[in-house]
Amino acid sequence: MKLYNILIKYRLYLGLALLAVGGYVNYSASFWPAFPLYLVGVILIAGHFFFGPLRLIQECMENGDMEGAEKILHSIKFPNLLFKPIRSVYYTLRGNMAMIKQDFETAERDIKKGTALMSGRYDAGSIKTSRGC
Repeated sequence: MKLYNILIKYRLYLGLALLAVGGYVNYSASFWPAFPLYLVGVILIAGHFFFGPLRLIQECMENGDMEGAEKILHSIKFPNLLFKPIRSVYYTLRGNMAMIKQDFETAERDIKKGTALMSGRYDAGSIKTSRGC
């Protein structure tokens, strides 16, 4: 699990390095030997922006390290790029961190943002029921 946490923490830089190495291999050999490097690099970079480092927050919160969890939350620069369920968790965690600091206005705003993102998912009108066989 330690290796996975390190991969999550440094996947943006690793993805950029793989793209650079892929560019060099593409220049020195051809495209097809460089293609796996390009593919893995793009997947790592996309994972950084679409999933974020929220997996790292779990370990900090289990250990009671709220400052570390807050530092990881502040490392997310573009929360609107996160997938919708992950963005909901992001705003809910931000609200919880604001509650710990007794900043109730920010906490209420962030928690409302988090619940509003997922409220349409469980809308009663979108649930289909089956009637009989």
